[in-house]
Amino acid sequence: MPTILVADSRPESLGFYNYLLVDAGYTPALCMSANACHALARLIDPALIIIDLRLSSVDCGLRVIGDLADDPQTRHIPLVVCTADVSSARTHAAWLKSRVRAVLEKPFEVASFFETISGILSTSTTPETPSPGVRSVVEPKCPARSGERFPETRRFGTPT
Repeated sequence: MPTILVADSRPESLGFYNYLLVDAGYTPALCMSANACHALARLIDPALIIIDLRLSSVDCGLRVIGDLADDPQTRHIPLVVCTADVSSARTHAAWLKSRVRAVLEKPFEVASFFETISGILSTSTTPETPSPGVRSVVEPKCPARSGERFPETRRFGTPT
């Protein structure tokens, strides 16, 4: 299955993405910063990048999206924004539309998340061979404690 790079500043979010993607058979690569996202994208050439608009600051997600879209080595990689920052996503909607394939607002339904990813990957020309030896930049703890399961509704980003 393809490698999917995920950039989110919250370890619990990365843990949840890791859980979902591994469970679905994807190879996740995880990072927590804009710089790591761009560098890792260049290194592993993922099939898709999932990125939050708010990484270490309000503009970091937007900056790395612009950097990835402008970089000849990464511009072919489809980008999906998953964010709870609905205001910023709406403010920058026209700019995002020219650079990303989809914007998902948190909380999102897991089925819609996978429908979006599989739809993009089915039309992508990015190679599906994962880079050997690279799995993640950070090893976040899964948000579930030992023995716990995620809620059956499987909504991501719902306030606790």
